[in-house]
Amino acid sequence: AKKEHWDTTMEGGIVSDLAKKEHWDTTMEGGIVSDLAKKEHWDTTFDMEIDNFEENGDEGEVWFGEDVQQKSIQFIKDKFDLITTPILDVGTGNAAFLIACRDELGFNNLKGIDYSDKSILLSQKILDSKYGSDNVIVVEQGDAFDHPEEEK
Repeated sequence: AKKEHWDTTMEGGIVSDLAKKEHWDTTMEGGIVSDLAKKEHWDTTFDMEIDNFEENGDEGEVWFGEDVQQKSIQFIKDKFDLITTPILDVGTGNAAFLIACRDELGFNNLKGIDYSDKSILLSQKILDSKYGSDNVIVVEQGDAFDHPEEEK
């Protein structure tokens, strides 16, 4: 996480920007919605991530942490032995999980979707930079809740 997204509390602890009241809205029904649920938040975040990648080659964060990603990688390794097993990463972000599936496990049937077109732009830039024409990872804009009509 980037330093500018954290503050020190008066008690000496640290707090993320996401814990601050201005990052939460109250809905008409009285519920609370985090900025994390808003596409605009992610588009802005990925604009910054694209700038960081283009200026510094920084691919960004493993969003849920290295330990969670490694546990997921280990699970896949233990349960699936065919490298052609399809893997779909919903909310792919910067495609870090798919890159790990390719690099650590050798999987070659990998797809990521994200509802932020900025995420897809960042992912594609990273994939092009890492693999060029050897890329086996497909990323595209899509919403996991949109389903094409099924034929009857």
